[in-house]
Amino acid sequence: MKSMKLYLITLISLTSATTSLALYAKPGCNDTCGNILIPYPFGMGTSCYLNEWFSVDCNSSTPYLPAFGYLQLLSLDLEKQTVNVNVAMISDCQTLVWSSSQILSFDLRGSPFLFSQEHNIFVVEGCGNAVIMEQNNNLLTGCSTICRNLTTSNSNMSCYGINCCQTSIPYFLEMFMVNISELQGAADGSCGSAFLVDEGWYYANRFSGLSEVVVPISLRWTLTEQDISGSNCSDVAVRWLDLGNGSEVKTFMCSCSPVEQGSPYLVNGCQVVKECAGCNGECYFNASTGFICFSSQFPLARDKSSTLGVVLGVSISIGLLILSASEKPISLTRSGEHRSLATHFMLAMEEGELISVIDYRIVNDGARGELIAIANLAMQCLNLNGKNRPTMKEVASELERIRMTHVPTNIGNSKYNVGEDEPIML
Repeated sequence: MKSMKLYLITLISLTSATTSLALYAKPGCNDTCGNILIPYPFGMGTSCYLNEWFSVDCNSSTPYLPAFGYLQLLSLDLEKQTVNVNVAMISDCQTLVWSSSQILSFDLRGSPFLFSQEHNIFVVEGCGNAVIMEQNNNLLTGCSTICRNLTTSNSNMSCYGINCCQTSIPYFLEMFMVNISELQGAADGSCGSAFLVDEGWYYANRFSGLSEVVVPISLRWTLTEQDISGSNCSDVAVRWLDLGNGSEVKTFMCSCSPVEQGSPYLVNGCQVVKECAGCNGECYFNASTGFICFSSQFPLARDKSSTLGVVLGVSISIGLLILSASEKPISLTRSGEHRSLATHFMLAMEEGELISVIDYRIVNDGARGELIAIANLAMQCLNLNGKNRPTMKEVASELERIRMTHVPTNIGNSKYNVGEDEPIML
């Protein structure tokens, strides 16, 4: 019968992820301006960027996009292919808009940028009407508000028509015009305003007493097949972005693997993260647990007649013991919080259902005592309080003791210790 194994794997915290071997800029080019990462295809300095549209000027540790009249660059996301920039919003505190109309135009035509349909919303605050139109004056979307005196507690209501309204935009846009009428401040004396804004930023800052004259807006940048031809991108995705006027924009996207960092648009830009560089097995990333190294190296001495093998991987961080039932560490067949094998194991232990995560062939081989002892040891390794976790030396010693004597672990005390006579539920 094929031997089944128990793995001690390495769980690494993400706190040091930024010190990886990642390559974000061309050789000789800076990759940060202030505290903002500027990865290629963007760049600062001659020959550091893909083309003039992706040029970034760093002035007093603040990045700007000179191709758009020096819009301030707030953030840049390689995976989403977006940048957030500050733009002015129409407000009756600066320009009164009562019975007349005012049009604000913002044009990206001819550039590789679009107003992001996915990340922007259109907001009107105060009392009035506002719509977004295309170049040919076709109405795209809009909303209207009414004014009411609200208490402080009610003023934080959702933005759905009383003193405030919001709506999504139906397409990716090359340009838009905002037509507003009878815009005035709300009954509480606040300014009336209309603007396209990054949705995440707006929800995070709406109730913090907005007084800005500029707000962040999300722009989607696009790349052609020729743009990525100079890289060795191995993971290419193609997406068509609907402009809503019967036309689409084709964009190419490259990405690094979950255990790599850097710009995939550079030759050798994707580099294995520092946490996985020393992994002699397979390295995985889990959002809830960090980088995990599954290593089949460094086996402890074991009885060849036993079907229970123990493999030890050592790290300066947390040790994680997973009972393998011939499953992948991240399973797509398990749902919700059980998808991670580590979480699946911990929940099974807490619910007294250890056997449910053990391959039946191991259980039938009569290694029940070893399983219970190693499972208890694993739970101690997962203790969130580092002072209560055993050292790697203690773990190795205890695993050898278990292998030789089949006695339960005696490292510390754990509420997850399961005695020999306690039932284990299937």
